Amino acid sequence: MLAKHNDLNDTNFKEIVLPLIVNKLYELIFKKDAPFSTTHILARDYASKCIEIGIKHKKGTLTLIEIKNTKAPYKFGGNRNPKEFNSSKEEGISSEPISMDFSNYTIGRIVKNGHSYSNPPEKKKVRRQIYWRVFNLGWNKEQFDKVDNRIREDNYRSSRSEQPNIERYGKKYSWIAYFEIAGLQSDKNLLDNDWERFRLSDADIDPTFPIKQKNKKFVVKDYLGDRNLSLIDWYTNGGKPDINEYLQIENLQKQIGNWICLDGYIVQEDKKINREVFSFIRGLLIKNDDYNEIVEHLKNIDLGGGFLPSVRSNYYSFAGELFSIEDSTVENLSELRFEISRKKVKVKKEEPGYFHKVFFEDNEIKHLFPKFVEIDRVTSKEYEVLLPVMSYNWEGHHSELNDAGHETIVAREIANYLKLIDKPQTFNLCDENGNLASQNIRYHKDYNNNHHFVYLRDDLLDKFLLENNYKLVWAIWGERQVNFKDWDGRRKFHSDNDISDLQIFSEVIKYNS
Repeated sequence: MLAKHNDLNDTNFKEIVLPLIVNKLYELIFKKDAPFSTTHILARDYASKCIEIGIKHKKGTLTLIEIKNTKAPYKFGGNRNPKEFNSSKEEGISSEPISMDFSNYTIGRIVKNGHSYSNPPEKKKVRRQIYWRVFNLGWNKEQFDKVDNRIREDNYRSSRSEQPNIERYGKKYSWIAYFEIAGLQSDKNLLDNDWERFRLSDADIDPTFPIKQKNKKFVVKDYLGDRNLSLIDWYTNGGKPDINEYLQIENLQKQIGNWICLDGYIVQEDKKINREVFSFIRGLLIKNDDYNEIVEHLKNIDLGGGFLPSVRSNYYSFAGELFSIEDSTVENLSELRFEISRKKVKVKKEEPGYFHKVFFEDNEIKHLFPKFVEIDRVTSKEYEVLLPVMSYNWEGHHSELNDAGHETIVAREIANYLKLIDKPQTFNLCDENGNLASQNIRYHKDYNNNHHFVYLRDDLLDKFLLENNYKLVWAIWGERQVNFKDWDGRRKFHSDNDISDLQIFSEVIKYNS
């Protein structure tokens, strides 16, 4: 569905097939007393998201009340009152259906304060519910204990080979029960993982199967400097890399048009000469009213050391739903805070900023509470900016079928405003006419020799900037570094040359639409 709903060549799917799917899913899963209603948090989620896609294309397919019934938290559907089974009272099971790690770590993820080896009452209750459901699904000692032990032994031996593991029957039933109880916990607002706000991390596969970017070298320029310079001269006076040619490119990868860089990163290393250099290109969209002030502030500060906002990460969202499903991404608005003034002031106890002194004397920690302490009183000004990119962060360890890794892509705010369409199994976007709108470029040789960029067509970028009162500025920063075989070599280099400062460079470049 995520591959077909934006297919410009198949209006039949959107107009005829999608409404049929939406109505069928509602009748089977979400309607009161539906025959296949469930609390299974993933199955229910998949069906709900399919309906969300469908009603975006065909308004009126479901009533407002029916739409509400398809969204969490759910008030009915599935087994709302699971029974409990106390496994500690059951004897003679040599291979319990629920493993120790599952019982401790996995179940703990759907219980408040259920972390690690904590065992609060709610965790015990959930464990008993999962045990009951496993047996209710059909697991029993007579049929499965022996074969599960055999699978467990085979898995232990095969863990040291390349043979794929086969899951125990008890483990498969455990996962089914776990997801069903997780859904019930969610409906009761008993999940305690804000970082899994959109979807549980146990969703082990991205069913939209994005394909890993082609690993093709794009940056051919050598930024490691003149080889005739001594290492110390290059390190202290090597200048900053000129990366202007990668900010705007005509006919990028033979695609007609002018392409604008929204975000980028370059790192190069040559071990033979002990040099490394990296550069971040961070695009910032700034409101017109704040533009001049922010640019001046940026020019007068050190952009390194984490000052610039980081690209927002989106975990456990499928690549194919990032631009289509509500709440699948975090917002990409960010804050820049600049120091306006600083002065020394004295504050007394119980006033804001007061702190007492802590020191060590006579083998014990002592506390001193002076009448006044001197502090820096800082005045700051905050500005809101929009990051033009975001990050897809599916973790590859969940499944070998998903190897796309982490990818930086156009921000949802921009893509949705411009009505851009994601191409199935890629991270590139198209416009409403099917023409390529964005391009992702990635090259990776090793950790210190790689680069990646995100580009957007200039006519689309200019439209977004003009109609939303934004301007684009590139904040660029990086470092020159010396690399040796070990840290001792680096320390010796700094000590011998009496160098303590990092060799940071930065630059602010305006985009003229």
